[in-house]
Amino acid sequence: MTEAVLELMMNGSPMVAFAGYLLWSNHRSEKKLDDQHQDFINKLDTLEDKHTKIQEQIRERWMQVVEKLESEKSTAIGQLTVQHDRILFILDSIKDKKE
Repeated sequence: MTEAVLELMMNGSPMVAFAGYLLWSNHRSEKKLDDQHQDFINKLDTLEDKHTKIQEQIRERWMQVVEKLESEKSTAIGQLTVQHDRILFILDSIKDKKE
């Protein structure tokens, strides 16, 4: 079949040669577009991976901040409770001295 196509291109009119060129050019363009599409898909995958990694890092930092704030809140509540108990003890002792 390849011999028949080559013979037709060699012995045929210039339109046959032009048609052959158009087919070859179209095939080459499709291959180029397929390669570009694959490169684009690879870049998108890379960007998605980077985005996911950044989201995980942000989530980890956020959780660290929340844990730190919860710890500070617990410490502050504990200190306030101790101070509150001291104040109540002092007030009770003052009340007892007046009576």
